[in-house]
Amino acid sequence: MTAPAIRPLGPADASAYKRLRDACLLAAPEAFTSDHASEALRGADSYAPRLAPPDTGQFTLGAFAADELIGAITCARERGAKNRHVAQVVGMMVLPRAQRGGVGAALVARLTAQARALDGLDHLVLTVTAANAHTVRLYERAGYAAFGLHRRAIRVDGRYHDKLHMALDLHPLAA
Repeated sequence: MTAPAIRPLGPADASAYKRLRDACLLAAPEAFTSDHASEALRGADSYAPRLAPPDTGQFTLGAFAADELIGAITCARERGAKNRHVAQVVGMMVLPRAQRGGVGAALVARLTAQARALDGLDHLVLTVTAANAHTVRLYERAGYAAFGLHRRAIRVDGRYHDKLHMALDLHPLAA
């Protein structure tokens, strides 16, 4: 697969983002805390806060093959005075037919680079479905380390799934 074009998403991308999100929630319900039935009811404009410029710390990057949005990842910086140095990485998604082609790794790398450029942002945290070994390894290769496990974090069709908590120090302290 040719490397995808990655760029920040803006308000004009809201409909494409919603289509991608709905498709990914339907395809892999155990990978997300959100559920397809609830999210499908949301309008595209409800995602506007996620589609802000990267310098705000609340941004979403999109991966494009030709003109089609095939993947996305969101950075959500904490807003409180005591934890503005932390951002949540959420909503990592790649269309099933585009998976295992480097799209996810490219999105994580670009988000990490954007996050490092933000003044005062030192720490990225995320959760990933623990049984999703491929995605756990993707984050480990990007430098994330596990720091906890939330057992039975979500339930899909009567089956529980654990969530692994992972973190990346953007500016590691000297030992």
